[in-house]
Amino acid sequence: MPDRLALAQRRLRALQLRRSGLTYPEIARTIGVSSAQLAARDVARALADKQKLDELVTTGELAMELEKLDNLERHVNAVLQNAAGGGNPQLADPAQVLACTDRLLKISERRQHLRPAEIPAPEDDEVDRIQQDASAVLRAVK
Repeated sequence: MPDRLALAQRRLRALQLRRSGLTYPEIARTIGVSSAQLAARDVARALADKQKLDELVTTGELAMELEKLDNLERHVNAVLQNAAGGGNPQLADPAQVLACTDRLLKISERRQHLRPAEIPAPEDDEVDRIQQDASAVLRAVK
């Protein structure tokens, strides 16, 4: 029985040959298997393995992008707290509060766009909460 690495390499080679237009009997001869059926099975398994790998890569990329958005959101919230005057309305900067609020909404929209359909998107009340927080800061400044 071939070792796993050799088997994976053979399957990959079979897939490459199939994509280049060879028939299964030609692939079988080229990769050294006894039948076209084995060549076809190698191609099918290589495709399945590639699909699994693609899904893992996509999932990993999605997780990294969502983590970046989480970090960005934390930083924007810190700037928002500072712009809001740290609880002192006289120190609040309305323009910066509005800019942070806008950025938080864009982060939320981007997060919704990235999430697969089976992952529930944030509720509308999250957006409402951000808008209410910004309005409260702006009222305090006036």
